[in-house]
Amino acid sequence: MDLYKAIAHRLFQHKVISFINVGNNRAYAASDKQIFGFELHLTNRHNPANVTLENVEKALEGLLKPFEGYSDLQINLS
Repeated sequence: MDLYKAIAHRLFQHKVISFINVGNNRAYAASDKQIFGFELHLTNRHNPANVTLENVEKALEGLLKPFEGYSDLQINLS
């Protein structure tokens, strides 16, 4: 839950989004690691052009440093 909050905070702080919806939460174990996945549906009702992969990656840069044990954050567009 703390990671969700941190992601949302960064995206709102950098004015990338104005609305966020989290869905399709899942967790499983693979190769002795706990894997968590979720989908973020991002919207900016004021400026839709702000929701780009470049802006999202820039806003989330360095986000995982305070979260010990989170080794990888993958962003996939759909």
